[in-house]
Amino acid sequence: MRSLHKAHKMSARCPGPSEVQDSEENADETAPVVTMGLLQPLKTFSIKDISVNVHIRQLTDLETDNFKLRFKISSSEDDMVHMTNVHQAKVESLKNEISDKQRLVCLASKAMDLMGKNYEENLKEIRQQNDTEERILKSRIQELETALKEHENKLRDSASSVCRDGHS
Repeated sequence: MRSLHKAHKMSARCPGPSEVQDSEENADETAPVVTMGLLQPLKTFSIKDISVNVHIRQLTDLETDNFKLRFKISSSEDDMVHMTNVHQAKVESLKNEISDKQRLVCLASKAMDLMGKNYEENLKEIRQQNDTEERILKSRIQELETALKEHENKLRDSASSVCRDGHS
């Protein structure tokens, strides 16, 4: 590319007076001669010289465009690599977050199972205590009812004995 660029720079210069005369002498008889008023008002160039300069300018423009496009491609590739890295980091972060949440759900499930088992065990124990207390209370009620009946019978017996004694 450098040798092409150097050759391009050498050929892009304006022709000297002897070169213009040589090109005019060798120029095609039918080709018109153009006067370049802005660059060198007294010199004339053939169409062949102008078309070479146009081709050189086009080549320079194409090289510039090529460089710009390669730069854009390189920048786009860098952006894509960066975006891919960011995307991969986000994916890894989300995977870790999912893993943590799955672990927490598993722990919560185990805790709920344990709490359920503890609840059932506590409920069973409470029912047994209630049944025991109920039996004790029923037994006590029965004892008290029996004692009440005995006491009522004693009162009746003593009231009937007082009544018998008082009538006599």
